[in-house]
Amino acid sequence: MSRQIVLVGRALGAPTAEQTLASLAGRLAERLGHPVRPALLDHGERSVHGALDQCLADGATDILLVPAQVPRDRYLETWSRKATAHWIQKAGMDTGVRVAAGVSETNEVVDALVAAVSGPTRPINESPDAFRSPSWSEITAHRRHVFVCRGPRCSAYGAAGIAKTLSAHLRERGQDDDAVLVTNTGCLVPCNLGPMVVVHPDDVWYTHLDDEAVRRVVDEHLCDGMVVDELRTPRPAPAGAPEPQAPPPQPPEDT
Repeated sequence: MSRQIVLVGRALGAPTAEQTLASLAGRLAERLGHPVRPALLDHGERSVHGALDQCLADGATDILLVPAQVPRDRYLETWSRKATAHWIQKAGMDTGVRVAAGVSETNEVVDALVAAVSGPTRPINESPDAFRSPSWSEITAHRRHVFVCRGPRCSAYGAAGIAKTLSAHLRERGQDDDAVLVTNTGCLVPCNLGPMVVVHPDDVWYTHLDDEAVRRVVDEHLCDGMVVDELRTPRPAPAGAPEPQAPPPQPPEDT
């Protein structure tokens, strides 16, 4: 039986989360003698689906998911299982995928903390000026603010690639933060429509995007100011919003 392990974590805004988890996966693989693949539930380049696809491509018949977040993150554990259930159905696998207890639920995590407390230390010598840098008090003069959903389901549907294409094409078109500000977000709620991008202040939702569609959004909407209607998903009016009024009748033109 070919066994592989998927070590699942969350970025939670940390830019080095993927690198750190990959390093931990490598050390774990050396200790166990089994391939260990890192995956981030959200906000990462390698999603749970991506890691599972690689396991399947390598012929794995026994795949174990290990939630690696400390402290315990029930969101991570729940959505890892949901994402994997979706992948199992999509891949046509009946068995062979299981999930371990979260790392923080094991007794050994206390041993790891004891090792950290007892291990080498270093003084804190960073300057506090970096924390209070004036540049972090400036709001950019952007025309539009683009939100890219990087939640668990959008991540499984390919949001990492969409975010990369969006940013790369904006750079190619010379659109910096003073023109278009891009923010990667958590779940934007209509997850089954992912991957998705929302453009404000226009209140335009683009869903089920691929690379070609994202380039059109950049070229036509973010650069030329024309909403790409065939890619847009209408948003219902807020509850209690007044009904749109018909324009008043115009007097006949003088003849």
